Amino acid sequence: MKILHINDNYVNLGGAEKYLRETCIALEERGHEIVIITSQNNKPQGIPHKKVYQLQVSSGLRSGLRMKTDIKSVVEHENPDVIHLHNVRYFLSPLIINLLYKLKPVVKFCHDTRLFCLNNGKKVLPTDEICQLPMGALCFIKRCCSRNNEDGINLDLRSNLIKIWELRMTRRLDKIIVSSRYMYDELLRNGFSREKVVVNPLYTERSNSSFSSSRPSGEKMILWVGRFNHPLAIRQKGFTQLIQSLMLMKEKGWRLTVVGGGEHLDEVKKQVSDSKLEDRIDFVGSVLPGDLDTYYQNSTFVVMTSMYPESFGFVGVEAMAFGKPVVAFDVGGVREWLMQEETGFLVERGNVKELARRMDQLLGNAPLARTFGIRGRDMVEKKFRQKKHMENLINIYQDVIENRRRKVA
Repeated sequence: MKILHINDNYVNLGGAEKYLRETCIALEERGHEIVIITSQNNKPQGIPHKKVYQLQVSSGLRSGLRMKTDIKSVVEHENPDVIHLHNVRYFLSPLIINLLYKLKPVVKFCHDTRLFCLNNGKKVLPTDEICQLPMGALCFIKRCCSRNNEDGINLDLRSNLIKIWELRMTRRLDKIIVSSRYMYDELLRNGFSREKVVVNPLYTERSNSSFSSSRPSGEKMILWVGRFNHPLAIRQKGFTQLIQSLMLMKEKGWRLTVVGGGEHLDEVKKQVSDSKLEDRIDFVGSVLPGDLDTYYQNSTFVVMTSMYPESFGFVGVEAMAFGKPVVAFDVGGVREWLMQEETGFLVERGNVKELARRMDQLLGNAPLARTFGIRGRDMVEKKFRQKKHMENLINIYQDVIENRRRKVA
């Protein structure tokens, strides 16, 4: 089978790029041929023998018309069996999405909430409540997408109309893949048919089998993983709430390790300094995957404080692969892998007192933390490994290809 993957970036920027790279490798190992289309705005880094086409960005109508010939030429030359879209907003015009659908079977992995949220995928209303509305006129009525919203992000009418157009074109595609039931329900809320949306949870191949803890005996290390590469990152990732919770904790002897960099990291460090906790919090910046594994292994537990709905919450599943319990705010898809009082603790969104209480509970009860960790690792083995994900993905490809053949016949 030949699969054409399209993503706006093919560099190591985030979860979608990591998923794309690992999935392409796994597909090739299973004998499938991979072709990549990505933007000219980045330098591809990855597997040298893959075919990589770099095209100009075409976000609107006029640029889409200019790109039409080039992308049609690539598709006709490569003649893939199926096209797999990833993050294509601001790269592919909705006009091009519709063209691809007319040429070949097309599936899309909906990696995050930006497809159905005009406010940069926040899914949070100006009142700070989680938004449960479909994307459309109500977004304007609720003032989520005024020209400059409360975060200073320019949300002009042209950009919003293109987003609504993209949503309409995406509904036509053969299949939409999501990583959680939360994302499934949101797509149904936004007019997608049940027959077209399929849940295929993300996977990790990480494991603690080859690691031994280098943490000094008796040290209690809390791990937080995330990036601060966006003006909204501190609010989105709930770092303020985490600091507030740490100030309320009763357990002693803990340290917090923060893994992740970004241009707004200095703002986070200032917040820590203002809280007088700088002597208990270690910032290690961005690290390589192998180094991140070591931090997972050395942690007592992992805390996730996202205030905006997570499409899946991949960091938590990675932590469980290392046998570590997780404490997290109950947002988005987190509850689909974090079982309350089985693999960790779900905490009401923004409840800093409860977050502090649950972190104290794990720090003060090593047998409980160990039990949660074992259960989490068992869950990863059963539900979140690559083999299961790839089997599902290949079946999806085969289904859309066969359905198209039947329609032509």
